[in-house]
Amino acid sequence: MHFEKCVKFILISLVSPSFSSMLQDEYFLRLNGLRIRSPDSLVFSFSKETQCCLRCLQYNKCQSVNFNSEERRCEINFLSLHSQGALTDANQSWVLFYRPVGEYDHIFKKFSLKQLLFKMINACNK
Repeated sequence: MHFEKCVKFILISLVSPSFSSMLQDEYFLRLNGLRIRSPDSLVFSFSKETQCCLRCLQYNKCQSVNFNSEERRCEINFLSLHSQGALTDANQSWVLFYRPVGEYDHIFKKFSLKQLLFKMINACNK
């Protein structure tokens, strides 16, 4: 019973506004009105910024995402603002989320999102 409640808590946490805030505040930095142009972007259709950021976490080399809520367009970038040759557009329809260099790199290098979820679920068993 404890395990089921714990897993439900993890799943609810993933879709909660506080998790969304954590993604935006800790794992990604947000810049309104900016977009990185990259020929190597992967494009998805999502209705929420959080879904776009979570998809980025599934790719080891993802550095940033562009999100347009009007078009429900998510672009996964393998470039960041700091990448050599990165081109940016100022466009109010877009929001750029980029992964900060330094402070949280060790989390992303050590574990994938799937590994973090498994660790959380395993912790429920204890």
